[in-house]
Amino acid sequence: MALAVLRLVDISAVHLTDRLKDRWPKLKCTEKDSPTVEQVLGHLAGMWSVLPPSTMELKDLLDPEAMLSAWEASPSSEPAGASQRYHHTSFGFLCAGICRHLGRKELPELWQEVADATACHSCCGISTDELRLTISRDICEEQGLAVPCQTFSSAGLGEISNMVSKVGEYLEEGEVSPSAQAARDVFGREHLVDQSLYTRTHDVAATMLPGLQAFGTARAVASLVSAVKRGKIISPGMVDELRQSRRPSHDDGSAGRELNEHLQHLFKLDSFEEWGLGAQLVRPEVWGGKAESTLPWGHLTQNGSMVLHVPGPQPVVVALLLNMVNHESTHRVAWAVMRVIEEHVKDGR
Repeated sequence: MALAVLRLVDISAVHLTDRLKDRWPKLKCTEKDSPTVEQVLGHLAGMWSVLPPSTMELKDLLDPEAMLSAWEASPSSEPAGASQRYHHTSFGFLCAGICRHLGRKELPELWQEVADATACHSCCGISTDELRLTISRDICEEQGLAVPCQTFSSAGLGEISNMVSKVGEYLEEGEVSPSAQAARDVFGREHLVDQSLYTRTHDVAATMLPGLQAFGTARAVASLVSAVKRGKIISPGMVDELRQSRRPSHDDGSAGRELNEHLQHLFKLDSFEEWGLGAQLVRPEVWGGKAESTLPWGHLTQNGSMVLHVPGPQPVVVALLLNMVNHESTHRVAWAVMRVIEEHVKDGR
């Protein structure tokens, strides 16, 4: 989704310094406090609440227009630019709003351009159908894709006990931090962001492209990142910008880690700590302590899937798409794969 925005920046239809409020009047902030395009792409918009206050049902979460309206009416969690924190649900909708209100184009149209360019420059013969922003229920059922279709049963005794415990914690707390407030605000709506919604059965082989409501194959996602790196999707200069950290100098990363800690009962967000322009940067301590110029970039997901460009003498792109069964097992698989890749890069293989 960030690539759609960056393509607009490349042709000067949108500028990184543009404030969203200037051309998105319904956005609930003042012109002075409005995030810029760069801040949105760098996860600095300050709109990192898990869900908008008005989103109460799954049908709303899966309705792009309803979610776009819900986010534009939602107050910010903190001033734009204050700290870099993962915008789990809002990021894609903010990108869609930038495309519509600032770029005067719709996200699906721009995404189709990205998919077409990827297919055109792919070395492994992928089709545009392998990179979808949305997908119909009929196609999902025909191809056995993982889709939001999990039904919910009544809460068991264990779940009720956990909920009562959480309520007790919230009642005992006095003044709370913005991160703790974000956890409070999603209480009772946790099921809307549970990854089980995207899991059909444990034997489904296909899975979700990293990000809400996007689907693809591993080779197509790898082809996409490869095309990006080769300057076929956005300009080479924009690629350099994409992989430069946007974390402010005053931000030591503690705010992002605090948010991840408060939301750990919902998400598995280890290593979700630093971003460029929509690209996640894999920290040095995760990737063998190497210098920033050789760090992998791309996207890790909380279900363990990932697509990474790994620099080196022989650069490679790695895509691992997992059909999440539980947080722990899929993350063990993801980290094991990353360790293998790291060893191969070290050995020059």
